[in-house]
Order: sequence, then C-alpha cells, then structure tokens
Amino acid sequence: MRAQTRQIAAFLGMCAALCLSAGAQANVQGLSIRVYYDPAPPSFSNIIPTNASVDATQSYIAGLTPAYTFLDTNAGFNFPAAFPRTIANFFGADAAGAALTDTHSATYFAFDAVGFIQVSASGSYTFAIPVVDDYARLTIDGTVVVQNAVFANALSPASATLFLTAGEHSFDLFYVQGSFGSSLQYTVTSSIGTVSYDSVPEPASLALFGIGVSALCAARRRHRCN
Repeated sequence: MRAQTRQIAAFLGMCAALCLSAGAQANVQGLSIRVYYDPAPPSFSNIIPTNASVDATQSYIAGLTPAYTFLDTNAGFNFPAAFPRTIANFFGADAAGAALTDTHSATYFAFDAVGFIQVSASGSYTFAIPVVDDYARLTIDGTVVVQNAVFANALSPASATLFLTAGEHSFDLFYVQGSFGSSLQYTVTSSIGTVSYDSVPEPASLALFGIGVSALCAARRRHRCN
C-alpha cells in the first residue's frame, strides 16, 4: 500500500511538472474570439434586450458551433459605427486568422471573447462599454459587471468599478449585432495598475491542482509511516 502511495505521489508530481512546462509554452497573450453567424436571422438578434433575454441568447449561442475562432492579440475592442461593411472591416486592427478575410456582412452575427485578464496590482479598475450597437455584456470571474445596448431601454450598468486583486481573473466579452450598423467600444482604466489579456490560464494555475494533490499524497504517506 505504501509503495502504491509513493507511486501515486511521484506520478502526480510529474503531472504537475508537465503542466508547468506545457503552460509556459501554451500561454499566449490575447483573447480567443469565437465568431457566430446567425443561423436563421433574426434568431438571436434584433431582440429587445433584457437581462433574461440576453441570458437566453448567450446560452443559445454557447450551444452553437462557431463559424471560426481566432486569437485577438490586440484586444482593443474599439469598433466605430459603419454600414455597410464586412466582419473583417468590423474587427479592423483586432482581426486575425479567418477574420482577416471574412466577407460576411457585419450584421446578424455575434462573437464571444474569452480568456483571462492579468491584473498587475490590487486596486480599483473601471470597466465600461460606452458605445454598442446592438448589445454587449462583460463578465468577470463569472459575474456580469457591465452591459449596454443601443435600444431605448438599454441594459445597465454601462460602466462599473471593481476592486480586483493582483493576478488572474476570467474574462468574457459577449457581443450581438442584428441589422444595420454595428459598433462596439470597450475600455478599462485604473490609476493603480494595468490589465493584460491571456487566452489560457497562467502556468501556475494549470499546475496548482496537480501540486496540491501531490502534496496531499506525500503527507498521507508520511503519516502512515509514522
């Protein structure tokens, strides 16, 4: 039994080391952008947005297969209004991969920008979506913090100030566009520190589970030996 416990601890330790190595190689600055075309316009667009309707739309889109995914290393999200134009024109400097040549009209589509923010110092950070057509929602650490819409009964709040600890926080910027013009402006400001974006967790986060379980097994082995 002791030999088996030692083997498990050694194996988990090796897994933790591999996670650190793989994480260091895989960690890429930027956000993963999943682009969706409306399969039957206006199935998920041109709704009057409320918290409930956006919840339902976001859940529905999450069940669809993206038209494509690309890595946005710019993560500027400053898309001024224009019509007509293509999705490639819409993303502009943020475009990469398939988005660079996407000739689909920038109408009846959605995107989900997912990843992690790295906060340089603990303190207050103000997130805002001051401009949007049709609507957008920002979720940090699983909580909706900012949302806005072009409609008269716009979602709120369009901006929010959060206290964030230094380190990693999950990030999800969800956007939907129906007919006519499309636009989006997202900002984050702070007098305390800076925010950067990663498409995968930091290596330390990837290895945390393996290291913890390895330590637990080692502790149990020492306890049994005593």
